[in-house]
Amino acid sequence: MRRIVWGSLLAAACATGLLLWTCRRPLIPTQRLAVRADGVGGPGLALVVSDLYEVANRRIIVPVGTVPPAGTHLLTLHLSRRDADLVVDAEMDGRPLPRQEGTPSQVLSGLAKALALPTPGAAFMPVDPGEGFDLLDLASLTQDDATADRVAKAHALVLRVPGCASARLAFGTLQTRFLVEHMEADTLDAQRLCEQNFQDGLGIIPNYPRFVALYAVHLSDIRRQPEALRLLQSALKQHPGNASLLNSLAYAARTSGLLELADRALQRRSSLADLPRGQASLADNTLLYEGKYKAFETSLSTLQPGPLRNFYLGYTRLIEGDRDGAHALFAATQPGGLGSTLFVRLAEVYRLALEGRTQEANQALDTLDAERIQIRLPDGEFTFKVAEAYGFMGRPGDALEAAVRASIQGFSCTPWYERAPFLAEARKLPRWISLDLHLKERQRIMEASFPASSFAL
Repeated sequence: MRRIVWGSLLAAACATGLLLWTCRRPLIPTQRLAVRADGVGGPGLALVVSDLYEVANRRIIVPVGTVPPAGTHLLTLHLSRRDADLVVDAEMDGRPLPRQEGTPSQVLSGLAKALALPTPGAAFMPVDPGEGFDLLDLASLTQDDATADRVAKAHALVLRVPGCASARLAFGTLQTRFLVEHMEADTLDAQRLCEQNFQDGLGIIPNYPRFVALYAVHLSDIRRQPEALRLLQSALKQHPGNASLLNSLAYAARTSGLLELADRALQRRSSLADLPRGQASLADNTLLYEGKYKAFETSLSTLQPGPLRNFYLGYTRLIEGDRDGAHALFAATQPGGLGSTLFVRLAEVYRLALEGRTQEANQALDTLDAERIQIRLPDGEFTFKVAEAYGFMGRPGDALEAAVRASIQGFSCTPWYERAPFLAEARKLPRWISLDLHLKERQRIMEASFPASSFAL
């Protein structure tokens, strides 16, 4: 009980101390920075240090997995352990910085001082050494690493250090993906916990860029795009050059059918970061929904290798009529690397179909669809991809039914509903007319509420 009270007081103290961070005059940094790390916990420390820069509006952070453009500054962190201490040797553009040794909290504070950043405090790193090392391990995980035991471990850390926004971010990163993909995680209590975690985290560090970006994607996945867009509007006023916020804006906008806004967000990100428009971890579906198939296929080269890239490459080859090329890519879409298990399973449906194993393909698709129906956080954009698979399998009635569910789940990109090649037969069915009218009305409201001009991109 004492620990919980202390955590609450610590959160309040952190919030007060962070006024110096959050009340800074917004600016768009002209310098880009890539942060790279090696050693156990290295990726986690790299993210936390990147967050310090972003919250303070000091640099445009070039995402991991991309090739930094010319002129990008490079901060390299080398982590090791010496008994119970963390040791970090750092270099900025090849120039050594003072060695940092001690608890993770002491090391982070020392790095911040060496890098001329404000003192981070317990909002970014727990004071207790064991909890600090736990945070570094958890922050090193990606959404593709979400498992029940890791989610539980991250939640346990949040309970121990409720005033640490970085711990809440690590928990949210794992929990949001786990809720979308696993039926056993889909309880109302888990959803409420997820929501409370986001609210509490933003109470510690308002407009924390990476935290806001994750929350906005989560809100978009649960049919709350207007909230996501308002949240992003606020954060972008404080952090107008932040790549994570612009990525999430593109996601919330495209799932709402606001393709001009999504397009502007991605172009802005590309211009500021001096990187190709594509992202290292997300497919540029805006180009797809605009019907720019060749440009979309080209953009996939920026994705990290893995099942997500293989799936989308196979999918575009299929749209273009290259069945042999599509089959080879779907066959290569195996677990491991960037990409959720959902895309691996959907690729399997297409692979079986292209091999003429129609019954097996239909069974696999029906099983996947049945599971998605039972999940309370089903991700409407993915449900639409299930609808497309039904259309490809020659089942227009089931395709339309899944498309209706996708619209109810919040995916309302009207142009893509009207353009998606595999839904051509579904659009001939009587029920299509009412769905199309509903989508157009919803999009009209969203366009009036969130014109692209209101985001000052």
